[in-house]
Amino acid sequence: MGRRFSSERLKAILFSTEARVMPSHGSLTKAGKVRNATPKIPPKPKKNLIPRRRNKRNFLRRLVYQAQQPAAE
Repeated sequence: MGRRFSSERLKAILFSTEARVMPSHGSLTKAGKVRNATPKIPPKPKKNLIPRRRNKRNFLRRLVYQAQQPAAE
């Protein structure tokens, strides 16, 4: 069988400061090196549809196209 610990010894093991420290995944000196080495690409300017066309597109997607699909059985 396994080793038996007294209750005081078990509490000391479970609640010691060393048991509560979370290990790091890899070295902290290497953190962020890939992201910093990647060249920054400026985002493309986004074009918004004029509200009338956007509203019509949303209407067609939500109501008209959904009504044309056969009902789920």
